[in-house]
Amino acid sequence: MPQRTAPSQIRRPGLRSLWWKLLTLTVGLVVAVIAAAGGPGPAHGQIGAVSATDSTGPTASSGRPDHRAPVVDLAGGTPHLTGSPHSAQGCITNERTPGSAPTGGTFGRAKLGNAQVQTAATIISVGKAIKVDQRGVRIGLLVAMTESALDPFAARDGFAGLFQQPQRGYLIYDRTDAIGATRMFYSALLVRAPKYADDPRPDWALAELVQRKQLSLRYNGWRTTAGALVKKLYQQTPAYDFHPAADTCPQDNEAASGVPDSFDPGYIISDKVFFDSAAMSLTQIRAFIAAQGAACTGDRCLKNLRLRIPTVQANKYCLTIPGGTDDAAEVIWKVSLACHVNPQVMLVTLQKESGLLTANHVQAADYDAAWGWHCPDSGPGGTARCDPEHSGFVKQATGMAKQWSRYVVDPGKYDFRAGQTTQIPYNVRESGCGGATVTIRNKATAALYNYTPYQPNAAALASYPGVGDACSTYGNRNFYFLFSRYFPTLGAGAVSVRGTGVVIPDNSFVPDGLAGRTIIAPTQDMAKGLAAGLARLGTPYVWGGGTDDGPADEGCSRGGGAKNSCQGMVGLDCSGLTAYVLAQAGFRVGTNSADQRSAGQDVDWKDARPGDIVGYDGHVAVYLGIFDSVPYMLEAPNVGKHVHIRDVRSGSDPVVHRYWS
Repeated sequence: MPQRTAPSQIRRPGLRSLWWKLLTLTVGLVVAVIAAAGGPGPAHGQIGAVSATDSTGPTASSGRPDHRAPVVDLAGGTPHLTGSPHSAQGCITNERTPGSAPTGGTFGRAKLGNAQVQTAATIISVGKAIKVDQRGVRIGLLVAMTESALDPFAARDGFAGLFQQPQRGYLIYDRTDAIGATRMFYSALLVRAPKYADDPRPDWALAELVQRKQLSLRYNGWRTTAGALVKKLYQQTPAYDFHPAADTCPQDNEAASGVPDSFDPGYIISDKVFFDSAAMSLTQIRAFIAAQGAACTGDRCLKNLRLRIPTVQANKYCLTIPGGTDDAAEVIWKVSLACHVNPQVMLVTLQKESGLLTANHVQAADYDAAWGWHCPDSGPGGTARCDPEHSGFVKQATGMAKQWSRYVVDPGKYDFRAGQTTQIPYNVRESGCGGATVTIRNKATAALYNYTPYQPNAAALASYPGVGDACSTYGNRNFYFLFSRYFPTLGAGAVSVRGTGVVIPDNSFVPDGLAGRTIIAPTQDMAKGLAAGLARLGTPYVWGGGTDDGPADEGCSRGGGAKNSCQGMVGLDCSGLTAYVLAQAGFRVGTNSADQRSAGQDVDWKDARPGDIVGYDGHVAVYLGIFDSVPYMLEAPNVGKHVHIRDVRSGSDPVVHRYWS
């Protein structure tokens, strides 16, 4: 006999479920009517529905921001050389065939241009890198299409970038940096809808939950196009953090120093890197902790901790930190996302304060002052002790993350601020060691000094990783060198781009007199590529690092463990950097110096333009142009050094190698 369900057991859809379904249907019908009729024009920088007959894709109603950067005068033509600056064989590898980036076409009912589709691929790539699934990516795409027409430089009424983010709450990146804006969007999605993948609400409702602009109707209007983009591009688009193919490209013949070559006390790390809360996914944090603590055994090891974290309500410093029973990696991931700090910063600070990443024999009490938060360096009579109210891994993690945010939100409450020139001591006042004057050039460096208010003296720097003299302190020294070892660039951060103009950032890897000058790229796409390369200034050189069009990695596949590859440091080698720059401009080139010098178009030096590849025997770099009669290039030079700008040295190929035309 068939089973009959008693009336009281019949499952009826809840009112909330029916409401969502009804509202979704209503929104869809209204959007269809608007699309058919042409609809009202865009408001507040938004875009309306696009018909299949549009030839250029949706158009943002706002222009690019006025960066007011100095521009090189090219009225008389591009500065050029009359020949090779000082007048070549390379390495062999498994190489991908050079090709092109995703191109424009019709997606759903909208026809998108090349640049728009490439930007959509960036949103997908970043999402895959931080483990956002296809639904999350689809939500990101429909928001970006609605808000900016996939234009990273759209700006109006205080809102900027792909997702038209306001300045308040979106301080981690330059909002007109496509990758940074996308990371901030996904960070907000993960915090405001942590279970978005299974959330019964429609995509447009979750988009509204993140954006809070009452634009549900417009978001829903792009659901078909967003779905079509995901369907076509998701599988073929690599994650932004992916492993390279094999290569063993030689370095140039400059001597290696063995350690990073420049500690700048006024610019220890860039703001972009320091406040990148989505720099690592939970899976990546967990894997990193496991790798660093591989030799540790027992329940007290960092990788094996199980912790109870209470829910912490949102305030002006952090978003809500959701509670739960988590491992150490999830605690770090949660507090980093909520408080807008890079989890890499949290990990490095943990190591420099307590050594817990690599500790093999751990006691419960070792976690009491894990981050050194509320543990002053000095006290009455030269004494100091940690505050027991703030002891324990969870309290230390949440307090540390919130403290990094405090330094940015309330800079006036602290001793050190960006833009300030001040005396920074070498050691505690009681030591009598004195100090030196430092101009603090950014928020991240100011935050580091507020937390550890000493700079390393010459003896401390010269002795790394050992000890210096009686006046040496090591906190900020160790932070700098540990970050260089564990993670990619400390360097340039966001780079200003306006049309074909790319402003050279101000940091220690740029020659004197170049910061603030503008490179005029031959195309807007090449400008984006050059900006991406300049954002890598300060990235360590790693043998084999940065293949498959980048970004930086440990060089394991290409370097195979030789030199400094696959040793825990993330970076780029010479051809990895050039391939990354060209890929960000939309061009695929070989990822070894031999292929990059043998393919492309050979162009006489007198016609060289920014974005061309400068070749040497076993080495390549990116040409940047001429400033004050001196030709410059961007290069990853050698083990122990960082990506930097320098003059074009002697011994180059008699031609440059061009891929952008």
